[in-house]
Amino acid sequence: MGVSGVSMPVTTAGSIVLTAAEFIALWISARGLNPKLPLTGLVLTGAMDMRTGKVNYGAFDALIRKLSVSEFIRKWTGILVSPGTGEYTSSKLPGLFTALEKANVAMTIAAFTGHHPGVGMGHIDAGIALSPVQLLLDREIAKGLKFLESPQIDEQSIGLETILDVKFGKEKNYLETQQTLENFKTSLWESELFPYNGWSPEDEEKILNKAQERVRKIIDKYKKPKVNPEMISKVKEIIKRAKKELL
Repeated sequence: MGVSGVSMPVTTAGSIVLTAAEFIALWISARGLNPKLPLTGLVLTGAMDMRTGKVNYGAFDALIRKLSVSEFIRKWTGILVSPGTGEYTSSKLPGLFTALEKANVAMTIAAFTGHHPGVGMGHIDAGIALSPVQLLLDREIAKGLKFLESPQIDEQSIGLETILDVKFGKEKNYLETQQTLENFKTSLWESELFPYNGWSPEDEEKILNKAQERVRKIIDKYKKPKVNPEMISKVKEIIKRAKKELL
């Protein structure tokens, strides 16, 4: 988790060299302990604002370092490492902006690598805090991203008969067709929290209140699972033995 200008060089080139060297050093150490250990990694570098001292893990300058390190290691060693996640937004408050900022980072990584990283764990303030409200908002965005997957194309989903029946839409429209009735729930993103009319301060407040109410209901319904004390004791004994043998 190097930070440009603090724990690694301020330039992108210098950041690549140092971060790649750290990966290699860690891999050599890991293989020394276990020769069969698979080699992988996650780049979580950031960049610091020299005016404020704040660190950003998803800004443009931070993203180019993550992407460059991953590409350099791939070309140098043939090993694929992930250029990070979409989680570490600098936003300190839950809300739609925070959710979209995470989505922007994740989709930028996907555009450069062809792999969509994980997103939607409720982190705020660059991973320092976890917000239950943000977790619900992130989950809604993640559900929406499912609609970007390859769509189902078959005779039923095309609905050619319906298209020919509606024609140019002068006398009929698709709102009154049987195909729309049968498919709208699976074909349209019906978010439980986000409205279709875009963003406004009033909508943001409603979304946050609705999400907070859902969090409260989830917590109220929670029941602590019954755990066998004997099983817990056995697990602790295994952990104790593992620490002694491995450490």
